[in-house]
Amino acid sequence: MKDFLQSYSIVFRGLSAGEHIFWFTMTDKFFSFFPESEIKKARIRVKSILKVSGGSLQITTLMKGKTWMPCDLCLEEMELPIKYKTLLNVKFAEVASDISDVDDTITLSDSDNEISMAQHFYEYAHLRLPIKRVHKKNSEGKLRCDANMIQLLKSYSGETSAQKDSQSVDPRWEQLKNIKLN
Repeated sequence: MKDFLQSYSIVFRGLSAGEHIFWFTMTDKFFSFFPESEIKKARIRVKSILKVSGGSLQITTLMKGKTWMPCDLCLEEMELPIKYKTLLNVKFAEVASDISDVDDTITLSDSDNEISMAQHFYEYAHLRLPIKRVHKKNSEGKLRCDANMIQLLKSYSGETSAQKDSQSVDPRWEQLKNIKLN
């Protein structure tokens, strides 16, 4: 496990000042190393541009690709595009802290010579997932969900067409309207 995720590290010691480009690919195998991952199937290309200047580093990360996840309504697998760009600042101190704070800055130890980007890439990909994951609408404005599954869900919802048509209130609830409160 450690060896595979190690391939998502950027070695910065010995690099000259300027920009250096690193390419990575995040696939199903990458996400399998994170058991809590919502993403199980993906193909995402990652371009990291490391800018070395003086005693600081800046890593611009650009992600573009696709994930395949179940639709929240019909559970059919659907394609979700992933596109993301972010900047991570790296500073150095005696004690390392790989916790990004509000300004997207992490602190590495003065003795570190590489930065592991695996956890950052994992988080970036999950940040781009929509909260509600449903099929896109077709030209008629209807969702492209599996019609059989939607029909099955409607049959199990307990609501019949007769109940929908009659908007009458149960007489037991109607009695509550007569209660007078002080």
